[in-house]
Amino acid sequence: MDPPILCFQDATLALLAGGSYFLIHRGLLARHSPVFADAFTNRDPSDYFCGQPVFEVNDSSKDMAFFLLALYDGSYVPFLSSCPTKLAFVKFPFQIRCQ
Repeated sequence: MDPPILCFQDATLALLAGGSYFLIHRGLLARHSPVFADAFTNRDPSDYFCGQPVFEVNDSSKDMAFFLLALYDGSYVPFLSSCPTKLAFVKFPFQIRCQ
């Protein structure tokens, strides 16, 4: 188990992607993605990490980190030197219907 990549002291969710945890805000994800909003509504958490409910996704930690940094920082643009990184950065928001 890796330490959290992105971690906020007032986090309300432990998002698990690719074996890495992100301690983030559930409401922010729900606001920008109806996929996450629906998933959070219809789920009763059974696992906890650092006192927060765990929500696991099938995405890589790298894809999730790029997405979350863009969502939180707004102006963050990852280093787009490789084709897989470019594809991950472009495809991920469409996959979760991010608004």
